[in-house]
Amino acid sequence: MDEKPHQSSLRKGRVSIPGRCYSVTSCIEGKKPLLVPYPLQPLADNRPALIIENCIRWLHEQKRWNCKGYVIMPDHVHVVFLLGEKQTLSGVVSSFGKFTAKKLNEFLGRKGRIWQQGFYDHCLRDVESYLRHLRYIYNNPVRKGYVQNPEDWPFSAINPNW
Repeated sequence: MDEKPHQSSLRKGRVSIPGRCYSVTSCIEGKKPLLVPYPLQPLADNRPALIIENCIRWLHEQKRWNCKGYVIMPDHVHVVFLLGEKQTLSGVVSSFGKFTAKKLNEFLGRKGRIWQQGFYDHCLRDVESYLRHLRYIYNNPVRKGYVQNPEDWPFSAINPNW
């Protein structure tokens, strides 16, 4: 499988430290709005987003990560989490991607790649960085013009009460 030049550079400097806080972004291949097909009416078809939410929750319940916040956008997802004690960053994100791709392909009646290769990650080293990333992801639907207030976007949570 050929890698695009930016994909290998995404891994440069990547560290995987159990218990450390990370912000990760994964994008849909071709930036297609598969996760929230109608962003101006996000509840018109919430089934793809629910697949993503259920996987985020399952990984949290299995202690593979401790989810601190997420937002599901039409063509990408942001998750802020503490990495589980027995996990690697690449391993948990790969597990998320494989499971959700399988479920989304089943739902959409298709085959093939769902997620872009690679993902963007940032190790959050202090409280200021952590809060900045949570604010950024929470306000993403507002910046995109889908809602006026972040709490109006149905596919996000900060410190979910699971």
